[in-house]
Amino acid sequence: MQPDVLIKRVSDLIELSKPTGDSVSEPVQLIQGTITVLQSAYGPDSPQEADLKRLVDLIYTDRRPDWQRLGSTLRGVLTNLKEELELGLVGTIRAQATGEVISDLLLLARQTLEEPGAGPKNVASVLAAAAFEDALRRLAASNGLPHIDKLADVHTALKEKKLLQGAQIATAHLISPSGIGLFTHSGIRSTGQWPTA
Repeated sequence: MQPDVLIKRVSDLIELSKPTGDSVSEPVQLIQGTITVLQSAYGPDSPQEADLKRLVDLIYTDRRPDWQRLGSTLRGVLTNLKEELELGLVGTIRAQATGEVISDLLLLARQTLEEPGAGPKNVASVLAAAAFEDALRRLAASNGLPHIDKLADVHTALKEKKLLQGAQIATAHLISPSGIGLFTHSGIRSTGQWPTA
Protein backbone atom coordinates (compact mmCIF):
# COMPACT_ATOMS: atom_id res chain seq x y z
CA MET A 1 0.00 0.00 0.00
CA GLN A 2 1.37 3.43 -0.94
CA PRO A 3 2.06 5.73 2.05
CA ASP A 4 -0.56 8.33 1.06
CA VAL A 5 -3.22 5.63 0.61
CA LEU A 6 -2.22 4.08 3.93
CA ILE A 7 -2.40 7.44 5.72
CA LYS A 8 -5.88 8.04 4.25
CA ARG A 9 -7.07 4.61 5.40
CA VAL A 10 -5.62 5.21 8.88
CA SER A 11 -7.39 8.59 9.03
CA ASP A 12 -10.69 6.94 8.04
CA LEU A 13 -10.24 4.32 10.77
CA ILE A 14 -9.48 7.02 13.35
CA GLU A 15 -12.82 8.64 12.47
CA LEU A 16 -14.55 5.26 12.74
CA SER A 17 -12.99 4.75 16.19
CA LYS A 18 -14.69 7.83 17.66
CA PRO A 19 -17.48 6.90 20.05
CA THR A 20 -21.13 7.08 19.07
CA GLY A 21 -22.88 7.08 22.43
CA ASP A 22 -21.57 4.18 24.50
CA SER A 23 -20.27 2.22 21.50
CA VAL A 24 -18.22 2.52 18.34
CA SER A 25 -20.10 2.23 15.07
CA GLU A 26 -18.38 -0.79 13.52
CA PRO A 27 -16.15 -2.57 16.06
CA VAL A 28 -15.27 -5.58 13.88
CA GLN A 29 -14.48 -3.43 10.85
CA LEU A 30 -12.40 -1.19 13.08
CA ILE A 31 -10.40 -4.08 14.53
CA GLN A 32 -9.85 -5.78 11.17
CA GLY A 33 -8.98 -2.50 9.46
CA THR A 34 -6.46 -1.67 12.17
CA ILE A 35 -4.81 -5.09 11.80
CA THR A 36 -4.67 -4.61 8.02
CA VAL A 37 -2.97 -1.20 8.20
CA LEU A 38 -0.51 -2.44 10.83
CA GLN A 39 0.42 -5.38 8.59
CA SER A 40 0.77 -3.05 5.59
CA ALA A 41 3.02 -0.70 7.52
CA TYR A 42 5.12 -3.07 9.63
CA GLY A 43 4.66 -6.45 7.95
CA PRO A 44 2.77 -9.48 9.22
CA ASP A 45 3.33 -10.64 12.81
CA SER A 46 4.98 -7.38 13.85
CA PRO A 47 5.32 -6.45 17.53
CA GLN A 48 2.74 -3.71 16.94
CA GLU A 49 0.21 -6.24 15.63
CA ALA A 50 0.89 -8.61 18.53
CA ASP A 51 0.37 -5.76 21.03
CA LEU A 52 -2.89 -4.77 19.36
CA LYS A 53 -4.24 -8.34 19.45
CA ARG A 54 -3.28 -8.67 23.10
CA LEU A 55 -5.07 -5.43 23.96
CA VAL A 56 -8.19 -6.39 22.01
CA ASP A 57 -8.22 -9.80 23.74
CA LEU A 58 -8.10 -8.05 27.12
CA ILE A 59 -11.05 -5.85 26.18
CA TYR A 60 -13.06 -8.79 24.84
CA THR A 61 -12.52 -11.00 27.90
CA ASP A 62 -15.34 -9.19 29.64
CA ARG A 63 -18.84 -10.51 29.06
CA ARG A 64 -19.79 -6.99 28.05
CA PRO A 65 -16.91 -5.41 26.09
CA ASP A 66 -16.14 -1.79 26.86
CA TRP A 67 -16.66 -0.26 23.42
CA GLN A 68 -15.37 3.14 24.45
CA ARG A 69 -12.18 1.53 25.74
CA LEU A 70 -11.88 -0.40 22.49
CA GLY A 71 -12.35 2.77 20.45
CA SER A 72 -9.87 4.68 22.58
CA THR A 73 -7.27 1.89 22.35
CA LEU A 74 -7.59 1.56 18.58
CA ARG A 75 -7.59 5.33 18.15
CA GLY A 76 -4.28 5.47 20.05
CA VAL A 77 -2.75 2.72 17.91
CA LEU A 78 -3.97 4.37 14.71
CA THR A 79 -2.88 7.87 15.72
CA ASN A 80 0.61 6.57 16.49
CA LEU A 81 0.76 4.77 13.15
CA LYS A 82 -0.38 7.89 11.28
CA GLU A 83 2.28 10.02 12.97
CA GLU A 84 4.99 7.45 12.22
CA LEU A 85 3.90 7.34 8.57
CA GLU A 86 3.86 11.13 8.29
CA LEU A 87 7.31 11.39 9.88
CA GLY A 88 8.67 8.74 7.52
CA LEU A 89 9.63 6.37 10.33
CA VAL A 90 7.86 3.37 8.82
CA GLY A 91 9.63 3.82 5.49
CA THR A 92 12.91 3.93 7.38
CA ILE A 93 12.15 0.57 9.00
CA ARG A 94 11.33 -0.93 5.60
CA ALA A 95 14.43 0.59 4.05
CA GLN A 96 16.52 -0.91 6.85
CA ALA A 97 15.02 -4.35 6.23
CA THR A 98 15.59 -3.95 2.50
CA GLY A 99 19.18 -2.94 3.17
CA GLU A 100 19.68 -6.08 5.22
CA VAL A 101 18.35 -8.28 2.38
CA ILE A 102 20.57 -6.54 -0.16
CA SER A 103 23.52 -6.83 2.19
CA ASP A 104 22.86 -10.56 2.56
CA LEU A 105 22.75 -11.01 -1.23
CA LEU A 106 26.03 -9.14 -1.65
CA LEU A 107 27.67 -11.10 1.18
CA LEU A 108 26.57 -14.34 -0.47
CA ALA A 109 27.98 -13.07 -3.79
CA ARG A 110 31.28 -12.29 -2.06
CA GLN A 111 31.47 -15.74 -0.47
CA THR A 112 30.66 -17.34 -3.82
CA LEU A 113 33.54 -15.47 -5.48
CA GLU A 114 35.98 -17.18 -3.14
CA GLU A 115 35.19 -20.52 -4.77
CA PRO A 116 37.43 -21.62 -7.68
CA GLY A 117 36.34 -21.61 -11.31
CA ALA A 118 34.22 -19.44 -13.60
CA GLY A 119 30.88 -20.73 -12.30
CA PRO A 120 31.06 -18.92 -8.97
CA LYS A 121 31.80 -15.63 -10.73
CA ASN A 122 28.63 -16.05 -12.77
CA VAL A 123 26.63 -16.84 -9.63
CA ALA A 124 28.12 -13.85 -7.80
CA SER A 125 27.32 -11.63 -10.76
CA VAL A 126 23.69 -12.73 -10.78
CA LEU A 127 23.36 -12.27 -7.00
CA ALA A 128 24.83 -8.77 -7.10
CA ALA A 129 22.70 -7.82 -10.10
CA ALA A 130 19.59 -9.15 -8.33
CA ALA A 131 20.39 -7.05 -5.27
CA PHE A 132 20.88 -3.99 -7.45
CA GLU A 133 17.68 -4.58 -9.42
CA ASP A 134 15.69 -5.08 -6.22
CA ALA A 135 17.08 -1.85 -4.77
CA LEU A 136 16.17 0.13 -7.90
CA ARG A 137 12.67 -1.34 -8.06
CA ARG A 138 12.06 -0.64 -4.37
CA LEU A 139 13.32 2.91 -4.78
CA ALA A 140 10.92 3.40 -7.70
CA ALA A 141 7.96 1.89 -5.82
CA SER A 142 8.63 3.89 -2.67
CA ASN A 143 8.55 7.07 -4.74
CA GLY A 144 5.25 6.31 -6.43
CA LEU A 145 6.52 5.09 -9.78
CA PRO A 146 4.37 2.37 -11.36
CA HIS A 147 5.81 -1.09 -12.02
CA ILE A 148 8.00 -1.06 -15.12
CA ASP A 149 9.11 -4.36 -16.64
CA LYS A 150 12.44 -3.32 -18.15
CA LEU A 151 15.11 -2.39 -15.62
CA ALA A 152 16.62 0.15 -18.02
CA ASP A 153 13.25 1.96 -18.09
CA VAL A 154 13.10 1.89 -14.28
CA HIS A 155 16.56 3.44 -14.23
CA THR A 156 15.51 6.12 -16.72
CA ALA A 157 12.37 6.95 -14.71
CA LEU A 158 14.44 7.28 -11.52
CA LYS A 159 16.86 9.64 -13.28
CA GLU A 160 13.99 11.72 -14.65
CA LYS A 161 12.56 12.12 -11.15
CA LYS A 162 16.10 13.02 -9.98
CA LEU A 163 16.10 10.09 -7.55
CA LEU A 164 19.44 8.89 -8.94
CA GLN A 165 22.20 11.42 -9.38
CA GLY A 166 25.92 11.64 -9.99
CA ALA A 167 27.86 8.54 -8.94
CA GLN A 168 24.61 6.65 -8.43
CA ILE A 169 23.88 6.96 -12.16
CA ALA A 170 27.40 5.88 -13.10
CA THR A 171 27.08 2.85 -10.84
CA ALA A 172 23.77 1.92 -12.40
CA HIS A 173 25.28 1.98 -15.88
CA LEU A 174 28.22 -0.19 -14.82
CA ILE A 175 26.19 -3.01 -13.32
CA SER A 176 25.22 -5.83 -15.61
CA PRO A 177 24.40 -9.46 -14.88
CA SER A 178 26.45 -10.46 -17.91
CA GLY A 179 29.90 -9.64 -16.55
CA ILE A 180 31.49 -9.44 -13.13
CA GLY A 181 34.12 -7.00 -14.39
CA LEU A 182 31.48 -4.32 -14.80
CA PHE A 183 30.98 -3.92 -11.06
CA THR A 184 33.90 -1.60 -10.30
CA HIS A 185 31.80 1.21 -8.79
CA SER A 186 29.47 -1.09 -6.88
CA GLY A 187 32.11 -2.83 -4.78
CA ILE A 188 33.52 -5.60 -6.96
CA ARG A 189 36.82 -4.92 -8.65
CA SER A 190 37.24 -5.87 -12.28
CA THR A 191 39.42 -8.77 -11.14
CA GLY A 192 36.38 -10.27 -9.44
CA GLN A 193 37.81 -9.61 -5.97
CA TRP A 194 35.99 -7.64 -3.33
CA PRO A 195 37.67 -4.66 -1.74
CA THR A 196 38.56 -5.14 1.88
CA ALA A 197 37.48 -2.68 4.53
